[in-house]
Amino acid sequence: MEGAPTDSADVPNQRTAAERAAVERAASLRAVFASSPRPGQGPDTPRVPGETTGSRPFAGVGRPGAGAPGGPWPSAGTGGGSHQDAATRTPKRRKRRLWLIPVVILLLAIGGGAAYVAMRGNPFRTQDRVATVDPSAGSQSTLQPIATGPAASFGPSIDTSALGESAPSASASASASPPPSPVGRPNPAKTDLALHKKAKSLSDEQPQYPAAAAVDGDPTTRWSSGFSDPQWIRVDLGAVWSVTDIKLYWENASAKSYHVDVSLDAKHWTTVYRTTSGTAGVRDIPVPPTPARYVRMYGTERNSQFGYSLLEFEVR
Repeated sequence: MEGAPTDSADVPNQRTAAERAAVERAASLRAVFASSPRPGQGPDTPRVPGETTGSRPFAGVGRPGAGAPGGPWPSAGTGGGSHQDAATRTPKRRKRRLWLIPVVILLLAIGGGAAYVAMRGNPFRTQDRVATVDPSAGSQSTLQPIATGPAASFGPSIDTSALGESAPSASASASASPPPSPVGRPNPAKTDLALHKKAKSLSDEQPQYPAAAAVDGDPTTRWSSGFSDPQWIRVDLGAVWSVTDIKLYWENASAKSYHVDVSLDAKHWTTVYRTTSGTAGVRDIPVPPTPARYVRMYGTERNSQFGYSLLEFEVR
């Protein structure tokens, strides 16, 4: 229409002060945005005249002639414009988000540890430690076990009941000494302790000459051994007596070499008399008081071709 204003710029007097200030601010922002590079574009990349935002608009939107051949903006079907910018921006955004992966893993690990502590308790309690170091020992310190019970100590302990044996004490050492020898029963009446007691010999010449004939108190009977060396005869007194005298009544078939022994168990013998010049007749053998239960004559050599023959064997 003739006489009507065709543009708001032609009627500056009709604008208010607020509108003028808004127009000036918009012009300033356009100048700032025009001078700053877009994302994915270097500082030296030439900008399109009239571009005021940080990204290009899609084809046919916001600019006249967009998408037209030879226009300032390529169309969507030419392989440029928004598709190219989107392909450029997507990898950069993915790279910027990679730092979130280790953060998520760290948060999951912290959460799992907190859950374990809540369910099982603190796994690093002081009383569960295996060993500690004595600070007073300096560089030569050694590990010492930590006591967990009220009666525990820092030194090694030994359960003596598990060893089966204890260290010998003074009383045990005294008991280890050999027991004292028994004292034989005294025989103040000097009776024959072998009379009618059990007698045994290594061999008998004939059944009518047994070992019992030497302790029967009859001088007309005798014991006679086989015709060989050595030979022995012993008598069991029935108890441990204090023996002080032994008498042997030899027949003509006597012993030349023999010894007289005493014993408490008929296994361990002690010699109280020995000779290599024995003769026939009576041989009285006095001995100091000696405890004995068994008394024997052990012949090693005969005086004749016959055996050893005793009329009586007396022990007092």
